[in-house]
Amino acid sequence: MLLVLARSLAALAAGADDSPHLQVMLQMATDLGDPIVRALVLARIADRRTAQRRTVTGGPSAMASLVEAIVLLDNEGGVAAHRVSAHELVASTLEELALWELADEHRRLISDLLDPKAATVWDATAWLQRRVNDYNRLHAALDWASAHAVVGDWASAERIAVNMLSTGTDRADDDWPDLWAAEYAANRHLLTAVAGWQELRSDVPAVDAMGLAIRASRSGDHATASALAGIIIGQLHVQIPENTRLWCLSMTVRQPGTSPAAIRYSDELAGLRWQDRLDRLDDIRDVIATERCRHELDRPRQQLIVNGRAVNSAVIGEAPAVSSARPASSC
Repeated sequence: MLLVLARSLAALAAGADDSPHLQVMLQMATDLGDPIVRALVLARIADRRTAQRRTVTGGPSAMASLVEAIVLLDNEGGVAAHRVSAHELVASTLEELALWELADEHRRLISDLLDPKAATVWDATAWLQRRVNDYNRLHAALDWASAHAVVGDWASAERIAVNMLSTGTDRADDDWPDLWAAEYAANRHLLTAVAGWQELRSDVPAVDAMGLAIRASRSGDHATASALAGIIIGQLHVQIPENTRLWCLSMTVRQPGTSPAAIRYSDELAGLRWQDRLDRLDDIRDVIATERCRHELDRPRQQLIVNGRAVNSAVIGEAPAVSSARPASSC
């Protein structure tokens, strides 16, 4: 399966379609019979489909693969490193879809699974996965807080920022890649501005200016925020979240002299986009709940199959398969 994954990544690097390789991986995971490995492959498929729909019109939806991956992760067992990777891909896909509330649930599960106090044979892998989760948690928190700020919900933006700053890693370790360390420091600096915490200087003038623009916007000084945001557009050479970039553009249009109708139009578009996000969040929660019930109701049939195999094994003198205990159905 690792060899097929390598072929998939090579296809991506060459600008080719890697979906045939992903389908081979899915069949291999199904044959393996490990629900966590299947969840990992489905999450990768969902992640790829979400990325593709950013650049092409139409194409297969990520939703079916994403929902099945989420439900399969309810199963116990499996290799911890596989489970963490599956949660990471699920969270990243949900964040790309602006479904941060659900993504946050998976990030919390990742943090629990990567508890440094729990020593395992996968310590070296867990160390790397912990770095990835630290970086992505901060990036997602800034994206989420920025989206709240765009629609004027400063209370929620501040709550998200304070929670992340209080629980996340203060700074990148010396062993982080230089680019990661720079982006982490920049995003944390901007989150500090969203939270209204004591102003700190970064090593990047454009990031400092963005932080000042955020503080000006917080205080209602839209003229200063607009002037600063207008200057730094295109000057930020570190990666910032998509909604932070949109927020920067939103500040820019609020310069003195802008037609009130144009500002109102911008605000109403942002409000409609936000409401559409909330509707999609409710929809996927309903779909996940339905899929979980379907899996619960399907377990008796699966148990009959397992029991049937056990009887047949006993007849031919083989040891029966042992199934893990399952919680009672809530459906």
